[in-house]
Amino acid sequence: MGREGFEQLYKQLPDPKPSFEEVWRLTGGNPGMLVKLYQIRWSVDEVIKSIITSKKLDTFTLTLYV
Repeated sequence: MGREGFEQLYKQLPDPKPSFEEVWRLTGGNPGMLVKLYQIRWSVDEVIKSIITSKKLDTFTLTLYV
């Protein structure tokens, strides 16, 4: 999504929220990621965990730490 459209979506979300620049950097303009971040109260770590779980990458990610 383009920056202007994404910013319009971002502005519709209630405060408190991270700065627009931070959210833009984290999501790359992906509105689905914006929704995930908002739903998980802006916790990047929790969003990553949910993606790992939804993609069934748990076992794979554990091998990265060995």
